[in-house]
Amino acid sequence: MIHLKKENILNALKTVQDEMTGKDIISSGMVTGLQIHDGGHVIFLLEVDANRGAQLEELRQRAEDAAAAVKGVRKVSAILTSERNNPIAANKTSLKQAGTHSKKKSFWS
Repeated sequence: MIHLKKENILNALKTVQDEMTGKDIISSGMVTGLQIHDGGHVIFLLEVDANRGAQLEELRQRAEDAAAAVKGVRKVSAILTSERNNPIAANKTSLKQAGTHSKKKSFWS
């Protein structure tokens, strides 16, 4: 089994550019919550401006494709999200932390 490193995933994601800004999605700070699970499952968030969200599905797909091209990756889940009313983006927490109980209002409630 291949041991995946975050560095390899991040390097792959650096090749994905936001055509509107001309910056890669890592340098622009769009990628957060990167997790690598056993079995080669990679998960990350793409935080975008709410006004551009609907236009960036293609960017999300290119990010998934870039991560999936890394040797040892079997599945990729890239989640497009905006900062508006989103505790994950607002607090820069990981997906795992966002699912725990807290006093903060849940995104889903």
